Amino acid sequence: MRNKISAFAFLVLAMCVSGCLYWDSGYTVNRPVAAHRISAANRVPVSFNVTLIAMMPEAFGCPGELELREKVQAALKATGVFSEVTYAADDGASYHLNFVFRQGGLSPVAEMNSETLSLFSLGLIPMVGTCTLDGAVTCTLGGQQLYATVCAEKLRRLTWLPLLPAAPFCNAWTAWDAVSGGIVNALAEAAAEEHCRRYSSGPVTSTAE
Repeated sequence: MRNKISAFAFLVLAMCVSGCLYWDSGYTVNRPVAAHRISAANRVPVSFNVTLIAMMPEAFGCPGELELREKVQAALKATGVFSEVTYAADDGASYHLNFVFRQGGLSPVAEMNSETLSLFSLGLIPMVGTCTLDGAVTCTLGGQQLYATVCAEKLRRLTWLPLLPAAPFCNAWTAWDAVSGGIVNALAEAAAEEHCRRYSSGPVTSTAE
């Protein structure tokens, strides 16, 4: 009997967690990085580092620092502006991009209260939650700051049992992947455009890949 109750409780919990619909607020447009075509003389090596401040590290699907680092490196390479992209700490002499991401949302207590109410209602009472991801990139050259760019996005979550069929398409993992990718691409593209504006002496064209 106890095993049946435990199995039922696990099933209800799984349904409540899975019956979630996630969507972004559209503050940062999620689009591919634009590839810039510039002369080889204007392409320079750049180093970068990534810092993640996770206020809600237990949030489902939230990207880790390693995942963000891989996305940043891929986005910077895709701009076509930099001859070499290297992950390294700022040595105070090189052309360097410092990326900082801050992930936040409801407090653990508020999150637990929301999920508990949804659980005890068997998922019939819809619950709404929010998570945020803020990103910033600071460019330095020779230890001197040149510019900084920021962007942000809010991720909304609706937990409701009838949304279970939508879980494979709009779950926490797919939503966080899209939101983090959009933030990273926006910051990388802003860095590329600022570089072209400041240092490119020849014609610059860009195309979205």
